Amino acid sequence: MKAPTSNAISQTSHGLYKAVDYRAIPDPKIYAPEAGKITFRGSEGNCGNKLWLEGATGRHTFCHLSFFNVALNQNVSQGQVLGTMGNTGLSTGPHLHWALRLTNGEWVYPPSKVGGSMTEDQKRVEELEHLVDELRAEVERLEHIIDKLNAPLKILAPGKYEVK
Repeated sequence: MKAPTSNAISQTSHGLYKAVDYRAIPDPKIYAPEAGKITFRGSEGNCGNKLWLEGATGRHTFCHLSFFNVALNQNVSQGQVLGTMGNTGLSTGPHLHWALRLTNGEWVYPPSKVGGSMTEDQKRVEELEHLVDELRAEVERLEHIIDKLNAPLKILAPGKYEVK
């Protein structure tokens, strides 16, 4: 099995999110990660324009497509162009959302099935995303304190504040 694109990963698996998002630049084409059959081709809620590819590994779900290059019930070969990444459904910009449900029903992080684990860059992105989440929580906490005091605060250091 191969990845559906060689573009950079913009979001990786975390918590219950067992999928991966790829940036649409530089190549917006989506390639079949393995041979199989197109069992869904249409638009569906948050996913927008969506394809299901049933292969030997399981069901591949591709979301947010701007264009389909395949038909429903069409057999495809590995590497065949399935469509083009887009910005349909609930999306913040053009990208590909790829999810994989194995034949046993288990949802897995798709890149783990194409020959490896996360790269160091992907691990760093996850670490940075976690830090951003922590910072957002700290900002919310500070906003709550400010609202409670109804007075402006001067932040001296993490966890240390001074009322002006």
